[in-house]
Amino acid sequence: SAPDVRKFIIRRRAEEYDLVFTAPHRARVAERTAGYSRVAMTSHRGSATFIVRRGSSIQSMPDLKKTRLALPPASAIIHFMAIRTLLDSGLGPDTEVTIVGAESHNDAIMRVVEGKADAAAVGKAPLNSMDDDIKDQVTVFASSVTIPGFMIMAAPHIDTALLNTLAQRLETFAATEAGQSYMNTTGYQGFEPIRDVHMQEMDFYVERMFPSLDSPE
Repeated sequence: SAPDVRKFIIRRRAEEYDLVFTAPHRARVAERTAGYSRVAMTSHRGSATFIVRRGSSIQSMPDLKKTRLALPPASAIIHFMAIRTLLDSGLGPDTEVTIVGAESHNDAIMRVVEGKADAAAVGKAPLNSMDDDIKDQVTVFASSVTIPGFMIMAAPHIDTALLNTLAQRLETFAATEAGQSYMNTTGYQGFEPIRDVHMQEMDFYVERMFPSLDSPE
């Protein structure tokens, strides 16, 4: 896989991957700008999940005033969703809440655990994937609105018959022993078809994160 988001985008544009397993807003961009085909998406709904160290006095969004909030990079949709949640709660980023930039979701979580931030907003899946000894040190106190789960998209050169077979296999994967283990570890629940309503749901974010789809990422 790609070592970072930038290289992932470069390789995806060059169709170096037959398949990409990506965040839903990037899946929508790939579909709209490069003709990528839908394969399947995870059944869970993603959200910006707000966490604090267990025992913290922060118990609701208003309690974030005058605190440090760790967020994943601005290229992550969770960053955008967290900012939107702050604004909806009447909290100004960098005026009433100090935004602490983290290198990743995991880094944001660890900043809370290590006391380098008072709270963090991260994806459900990265949080669920952390070791139990880390998860036991934090607690969830709020969530943003939800979005569709991660999406698997296929490059334009992939045969339709192969795509259909892969989609069918993915939809039954959760019923297998390996699938159950994978879903329990990631919290993805299962795989299901990507429908128009799911992609249309992402247009709100795509149009705000990437104003020009000529050079969207």
